[in-house]
Amino acid sequence: MEAGGNGFLGSLNYERQILKVSGLAARIGVGFTADYLDTTLQFHFPPVVGFDYFIILDSAKSYLDVGFGITWLTKISLALNKKYNNPDNIYESYVLSCGYRRIFRNDMMFRISLLFVNNEVGAGPWIGISLGKSF
Repeated sequence: MEAGGNGFLGSLNYERQILKVSGLAARIGVGFTADYLDTTLQFHFPPVVGFDYFIILDSAKSYLDVGFGITWLTKISLALNKKYNNPDNIYESYVLSCGYRRIFRNDMMFRISLLFVNNEVGAGPWIGISLGKSF
């Protein structure tokens, strides 16, 4: 579970380490965002994918986490309102991240990341804070 991050307001993700000897991991999830459209609050659930690479810091439970992700949105996000869901509106949001990841004794994971988001709307910094279970 992540607040902020690739899903913008938040996301639920599944992340899997690809090779045990390397720190490469792949992530897939669904984001959560909202905006106002015609004075009506609209909720959106864009798909999120990403890759992370972990670099061991001072112990086997403390990592520098660098990554790249993509979130697919429409001009008005992937709205539940079919009026705005058409293939011509879809664009990608590219996200670079760098953060700190810690895995605790009970296999709970905490991560805080600084992100740089770039899409056709603009570019700028963002933040993500994650909590999860490592298994």
